[in-house]
Amino acid sequence: MISENPSDKNEPGIDASRESIQQSRDSKPDIASASNVPDTPPASFDEQKAKTHRKERREKVRFAAELIVGFFVVLYTMVPAALWLTARNANRIANQSVTNADMNFRRDERAWLAFKFVEGKLTFTLNKSFLVPTERPSTALT
Repeated sequence: MISENPSDKNEPGIDASRESIQQSRDSKPDIASASNVPDTPPASFDEQKAKTHRKERREKVRFAAELIVGFFVVLYTMVPAALWLTARNANRIANQSVTNADMNFRRDERAWLAFKFVEGKLTFTLNKSFLVPTERPSTALT
């Protein structure tokens, strides 16, 4: 590098120090190559056993979760089916009840009071009630 400051040209020590700084910047540090770095040691037997144990435990928990979800899916299917069957049975019972009530109404529709004309004289008088001889037989519905 050439300095534009004229005072730097007159001092030879400054040029030497600048060159040494430049060389230190250009030189690469001595770092061991990647081939010299040892690989990670293989996992010990206990670590492999722990990893296997975690994997088996995870599979057991997953299986248990799948069983629980499956149970709730079956339950979710069975409850509406049971409700539908119950509603259908209740509708059948209600329909039978209406049918029975209709039959009983038709059976009891006849008159509860009966009367029968009997032989006798009809009397008619002015300013008095008109009398007709009648008899009231029992209907056995009271």
